[in-house]
Amino acid sequence: MVNIREDTDIIQRKNQMYSYFMFTRGGPYWQEVKIPFSKFFFSNQGRIRDAQYQLLLDKISSIGFTLADKVDGPFFLEIDFIGVFTDPAHTEEFAYENSPVLNPRLFK
Repeated sequence: MVNIREDTDIIQRKNQMYSYFMFTRGGPYWQEVKIPFSKFFFSNQGRIRDAQYQLLLDKISSIGFTLADKVDGPFFLEIDFIGVFTDPAHTEEFAYENSPVLNPRLFK
């Protein structure tokens, strides 16, 4: 998984992050991965929340990776480049559904 944390002073939000499940092929060949920010889902203490919130791009404080394949043994992750770019073809603002019941402040 790729994890993003937002910079916050609110103690209740310290265990919250945005994540994206990234699957790799493994093996000797490089893999290029492009992940729209709209695909990151909101979680708290490792649990995906029913109410989803958009990631605030100007508040990103860190990016991390989680290995969760439950396979013992050596592991290698080589990263050549991490960058941010604009893709005019990508118009989706937010990939997850919300409702007034789950997230009333988005529907004011």
